Amino acid sequence: MDETVYIGLVVTSQNAGRAATARIAHVTSTGDVSPAGPFTVSEDIGLLPTAPASGESRESAATDSNDLRARLIGGELRPDEVAALSIRHGISVGSIKYQEATKTYTIIGAGTDIWSKSDEFHYAHKRLTGEGAIAARIDSVEHVHDWTKAGVMMRNTLNSDSEYAAVVITPTKRVCLQYRPVAGRNALSIHTDPNAVTLPHWVRLVRKGNTFTAQHSYDGLSWKDLQGNDSLTPGAKTWPAVVEIPMNEAVYVGLAVTSHAGPLSAEAKMSAVVVTGNVSPAGDFIWSEDIGFQMIMLPKK
Repeated sequence: MDETVYIGLVVTSQNAGRAATARIAHVTSTGDVSPAGPFTVSEDIGLLPTAPASGESRESAATDSNDLRARLIGGELRPDEVAALSIRHGISVGSIKYQEATKTYTIIGAGTDIWSKSDEFHYAHKRLTGEGAIAARIDSVEHVHDWTKAGVMMRNTLNSDSEYAAVVITPTKRVCLQYRPVAGRNALSIHTDPNAVTLPHWVRLVRKGNTFTAQHSYDGLSWKDLQGNDSLTPGAKTWPAVVEIPMNEAVYVGLAVTSHAGPLSAEAKMSAVVVTGNVSPAGDFIWSEDIGFQMIMLPKK
């Protein structure tokens, strides 16, 4: 090994779909060690994009602490408290599973948000070249936060600050077109008021050139363009929800979930997924990964 090596504490669950919690105390390290004091920085090592387990359902890795969720939804927790409590109760890496019998995807995603200048979420994706569309029925969205989001997305790259367009639904039953027209710039939104729809509800994103249109439907047959509040012009309603975003000829198309709660994960179920256009690979979504996650900084005492 090199003269300087990494020294620390390790945990692995040996189960790609579940996190494990370990408690380690009375930690002592000797030698020329830096930085001094407790371990305050940790990170995931070697985690690859996850493929789904078909057939048998895989147990959700989300925390089962109802108290944590209630306090988070009620706005009682600071971000550092969310991180600390989530770490204590088990952090899940995002995952996807597919039930062939019901054509349903169950996706678990954590992350601060798909918003602002950089995104954190779980993404099941393929490649779309040229024009096309993706539609999905949003069957359920776990209420980890009022702005937990699940839906369909087209994304220029897999970088956290990439250009993108997404049509998502929140647990408060908002339908939103959210998008970032320029990489590294703030995202924007056209969204309904809460309780605009009931689940299940269909969403669709259509690409023609660099024009992206958000649509939704109560039955997956009759589609209408989204109308909503525009973050560019507060107080105004925009219809139809159509935006121009320069993207590469080949983009990433797929299903996205973010908890809007840092490391605390949320589960969403989506079915009746249809992707049209020049899409590869063919068939079901079998590849997913976490986008934009950074090193976990434990709160200082």
